[in-house]
Amino acid sequence: MDISSLFIGIVIGIIGAFGAGLFKKAGEDFYSWLKAKINPKSTIAVAPQVVVHLHDDRGSAQHESAPPLQLAPVAIESLSQLSFDDIEKAIDSAPPMQREQVANSYVGLKVEWDSYLRSADKRDNGEVFLRLAIDKDYKGRSVLCKVKLDEYRVLGILPKGTHIRVEGEITMANFSDVELSNVRLQILSNATAA
Repeated sequence: MDISSLFIGIVIGIIGAFGAGLFKKAGEDFYSWLKAKINPKSTIAVAPQVVVHLHDDRGSAQHESAPPLQLAPVAIESLSQLSFDDIEKAIDSAPPMQREQVANSYVGLKVEWDSYLRSADKRDNGEVFLRLAIDKDYKGRSVLCKVKLDEYRVLGILPKGTHIRVEGEITMANFSDVELSNVRLQILSNATAA
């Protein structure tokens, strides 16, 4: 193979690539010029529009008379990974005069724990007061809560020791009891524990 043939081939390739690009650009320019001559409005740059549809309770009120819509961040509920043991140890290890303050620092946290039915007392207002043992073999540590009987009618037939997952917000804590509000229960089994 001759080096001059290789060099000529490379030069022809470069000229061909340049020519193709030149003709392509010339073709694009000619198309734009022709388009502008035929339809002058087509060359006006149009900014893209973004339309946001918001649903609110204002109904079909006119835009001018409607108050501005207030957008607020969505609150995200999350369960604390806190265990009953963590609360018990923190309160028990605090100096006696600071235990109430330490216990109050847990109020408002949302938790989910496994527990075992210890007792259930029906109240006159249609609620049931529950004492749920944290330990399968009851050691005095309990979750206290109230639920509506009509939402958890099964409580009327559950035996003592039934495994129940309880989720709620801490309203009171001490080293032996934690009281929850806004409670949801999940009945896991009917096996008797104690």
